[in-house]
Amino acid sequence: MDFIPETIIEKPEVLLVYTQRMVRGRTFEMIENLGILTLAAQLNANGFEAKAYTGITTDAVKTIEKMKDRLFAVCFYCDFDNRSAVAAIISYLKKHYDFYVVLGGPQTLHMTEKDLDTYQADGIIKGEGEESLLTWLSARVQGEALCVPGEIRKSENADYVYLEDFSKYELPRNEDVLDYQERPLLSVITARGCPYRCAFCFEGGNSKNLRMRSAEAVLDEIAARLKNSQRPRYLFFCDDTFTTNPVRLKQILAGLKQLREIYDFVWFCEGHPGFLVKHPALIREMIDCGMVRMQIGMESGVEEVLKAYGKQARPEDIKKVVEICYAEGLPQLTGNYIIGGAF
Repeated sequence: MDFIPETIIEKPEVLLVYTQRMVRGRTFEMIENLGILTLAAQLNANGFEAKAYTGITTDAVKTIEKMKDRLFAVCFYCDFDNRSAVAAIISYLKKHYDFYVVLGGPQTLHMTEKDLDTYQADGIIKGEGEESLLTWLSARVQGEALCVPGEIRKSENADYVYLEDFSKYELPRNEDVLDYQERPLLSVITARGCPYRCAFCFEGGNSKNLRMRSAEAVLDEIAARLKNSQRPRYLFFCDDTFTTNPVRLKQILAGLKQLREIYDFVWFCEGHPGFLVKHPALIREMIDCGMVRMQIGMESGVEEVLKAYGKQARPEDIKKVVEICYAEGLPQLTGNYIIGGAF
């Protein structure tokens, strides 16, 4: 684009944005969006100056406008909850500013060429973007209109991109958050994908095979981020499948126990009741290693409904896990129920 100043091309500045309309408590701002934070780290390791921003829509627009004269590109994370807000913001930005606008995130899975008109972005890239977003932006810096894997084009649909070994990419860094301020939460992801195929779930219904980081890699990241942080006292394991592999789980637990001798922290994870009922002793071990809150998918108390969902857990399994957590003294156990489902 001829309108991009040469000074910006020499040091391309990119803002990665996750935004939602005002929600009560603005709780989504409390937990880092690891998607955009990981992409920022990857871009910064390859010649860009990238920052990740999470905030409500009005604040997001104000932030972009403050940076407008130096931005090379703005990249939006789009999910089911924010899709209309993102479309409205992009429409506004394209009418008033000249920087590139790129759209990604889980909602792109179901997007087609029709969404090029709906969202009006310069590029819609489907899937895990560590390679494709970097390639797309690098090509534009060179003045090339390269089409990358996962990019939707007119009369040409694109497949959602899954990376086989995502552990080789840059780790998220607190310093890549725009105007970063220390917070008591630190988010970590240990795997992508899911071995289950629950009908109601994005990961189970759409993701490729489970791809797990090694316990050593997970613990190294946690140690490094705790060392560089002053306030985090609550680790938030974001993946849906933290408890999938008992061997790896025990390795992570052993490492967490050692780290807790150096740093004062507790942690949260999600667990699958079908797994936990087969490995009940792990619940006690998880609590001993700092777990203070766990979320399990209950979905329904009717066995026929759970079978229809492909849950791979029975109502009695869920009940048993709740009883074990209570008996072992877990401070908080939360569960999800689906209301108004198809069954």
